[in-house]
Amino acid sequence: MKPNLLIIGAGGVAHVVAHKCAQNNARLGQIHIASRRLAKCQAIIESVNDKGSLQRPATLRAHALD
Repeated sequence: MKPNLLIIGAGGVAHVVAHKCAQNNARLGQIHIASRRLAKCQAIIESVNDKGSLQRPATLRAHALD
C-alpha cells in the first residue's frame, strides 16, 4: 500500500513542496492539498499539471479546511 501525502496550507512554500512531491509521486502516492481557500489549492494543482511536474499520471485533490 502506497502512502498518501497531505500538504496543509497553500502558500509559497506549499507551492514548491507540491511540485517536488509531484516529481516523486510514484513513491509518495496520492497528493492532497488542504487550506482555508479552496481556490489557492486548485491554483497549485493547475500549476503542477500545466508544468508537467507529475512523475506518473495521477489526480491531485484539493480540500477546504477551517
